[in-house]
Amino acid sequence: MKNFNFLWVIFLMALFSGCSRNVLFLKYADTFINYRISSDFDLSRDQKKVNGEIVEKLFLEFKMNSIPEIRIFTQKIIQEFNQIEGKDQLESEQAYYLWLLDVNQRIKILFNKQMLLVAKFVPEFSKILTSKNWTYYQNEFKEKNLELLKDKKNKSIANNYIREIFDDLTPEQESLLNAYVAKYPSKPNLRVENRNHQLNKFNAIMNNGFSSEKFELALVDRLKNPKDWNIPNFQNESDQRVEDLLKLLSKMFSVASSDQKKIIAKNFEKLTAF
Repeated sequence: MKNFNFLWVIFLMALFSGCSRNVLFLKYADTFINYRISSDFDLSRDQKKVNGEIVEKLFLEFKMNSIPEIRIFTQKIIQEFNQIEGKDQLESEQAYYLWLLDVNQRIKILFNKQMLLVAKFVPEFSKILTSKNWTYYQNEFKEKNLELLKDKKNKSIANNYIREIFDDLTPEQESLLNAYVAKYPSKPNLRVENRNHQLNKFNAIMNNGFSSEKFELALVDRLKNPKDWNIPNFQNESDQRVEDLLKLLSKMFSVASSDQKKIIAKNFEKLTAF
């Protein structure tokens, strides 16, 4: 719960992890999330018990309502991908780009629905916290910032998943992907600046103190309006990164052979199965 959007982890796992990993994750997700929250806030035994009950209710609703919707969503994406055609590479690239723009909007809607689900349980969670828990969280938050600043590795989630979906890249696709990764190197300083901005916003809403009611207001707003909690530089780069990712995928799909497209569809179906 380092950034409070802990359901985003679940959503990403559901969309982009292998089927066996998905089943394992969903089986133990409530235990994992309960552990993370308990650890981040240094919850007492009694607090852990109540928090565990809250997380259990959240995941029950997630499994009953969200998972079926995500399954339908991913199946529809695969069907649409298989139907996209173009007379030439340029027309094909444009068709994929327009499709990906639409998919991106649908992902946002689906993600926002999951955040609204999490927000339903925020009042219960907020009531179990104390000023001691909040102080502990902030200290852990600052330690995490120091770790991020020390990590100089250029990590690219997009790079890893694109390679997993495509299997083998052609020289042209390899060049396109490498150019994208090089354009967006890791920026730990910007990330830490944005994290500090979010933490400061929490404290401002709570008047630099702590109350469960104001914490609830802050967290619900954070979940419902995530972009409003980012600094302009961070949000602008994030938006541009997504835009360029859609263009990258459009180009890579448009130069893929018929056999490679079959592999892409098969791998995506496998990666999104749970």
